[in-house]
Amino acid sequence: MCDTFIALSDATLDGSIIFGKNSDRPYSEIQNITYYPHKEYKESEVQCTYIKIPQVENTNAVLLSQPLWMFGAEMGVNEHGVVIGNEAVWTREPLGPPTLLGMDILRLALERSRNAEQALKESIRLLEEYGQGGPCAENDSSLDYHNSYLIADQSEAWVLETAGKWWVAERVKSSTRNISNSLSIRTQFDLAADGLVDYALEKGLYQSSIDFDFAKSFGLHWREPSSFSREGIGQIMMQKEAGGITPLTMMHVLRSCESGICMHGGFRSTASMVSQLFSSKPDIHWMTGTPYPCKSLYKPIAFPPGNLEAYQPATRNQNQKSIWWAHEMISDTKKIEFPSWKEYQEDLFLKMKEVDVGQYQDITKQAFTTEQEKYSTLLNNNH
Repeated sequence: MCDTFIALSDATLDGSIIFGKNSDRPYSEIQNITYYPHKEYKESEVQCTYIKIPQVENTNAVLLSQPLWMFGAEMGVNEHGVVIGNEAVWTREPLGPPTLLGMDILRLALERSRNAEQALKESIRLLEEYGQGGPCAENDSSLDYHNSYLIADQSEAWVLETAGKWWVAERVKSSTRNISNSLSIRTQFDLAADGLVDYALEKGLYQSSIDFDFAKSFGLHWREPSSFSREGIGQIMMQKEAGGITPLTMMHVLRSCESGICMHGGFRSTASMVSQLFSSKPDIHWMTGTPYPCKSLYKPIAFPPGNLEAYQPATRNQNQKSIWWAHEMISDTKKIEFPSWKEYQEDLFLKMKEVDVGQYQDITKQAFTTEQEKYSTLLNNNH
């Protein structure tokens, strides 16, 4: 399904924190890059995917990778440099009625938090107050799951894992960390829901309060992740590069097809995102806005993303002026080969390193424009 990664400052080449995620979703689902600016609200409620909850007075500006049909998002970042990615996990706790989706919680936490710790606490508050539940795909009522999260800012990262309204949180202390589609927090965690261990013992999920194991207790059919699984391979790839990780390194991991991290099939990697978080200059977020990272260009975006007018979000109507649909049309046409983005990707990375911050928006616009023109040329020549 999904894979989410973090490299802390001691694992990166330049001391930044680097986040990466592939969003694996149903094949036909559209996922757009969306930007919501900072806003003040007079409305007392906000409509999430299935329910309304009280609205706050002010929300942060957020940049999201957002499935077309829902309020929430698979991954995103806010103007303060807080980044979150979520994972589907299956647990022994019952699936609840439609309420907040895990993706709703992700967006709400980004809109309401100024750092990773606040985002963690807001996610927990929303989970405990409203729970999580409801179909997680637009046209498949059977796709329902609980969620885990990787939350980071310029100074720290947290993993939050949930089972119904129960949760544990682990502050990331190792140089790299990744999560996939199963619970991964075992006996070492920093925070937990009140009454968690007593509940697990009462329900027979675990036999002793000594060395309580969250993943073993609550994971549905849980077992140690194999070194040949997406989670295991991702962990090995990240550890191998620790000390020299750059955004290009993270993109390489996310483009790994043999491991299944770049997923093809009925579920596929519908979008991908890499964020580089700095303490002394603007963060840079690299987003595909298209499926299949192995075939996609990551475009750099920094706050405020003023030149996103070069990007046309996809609607349900096919339109090759949208990079999503142009990418799909090329995917569906065996006669057309995808362009190789390797050299241009490296060129974009070097430009973002070398230019003044004031030129970031121009490079963003150029990247989206170049991609769209390339796809349009390939499609028009095929006709």
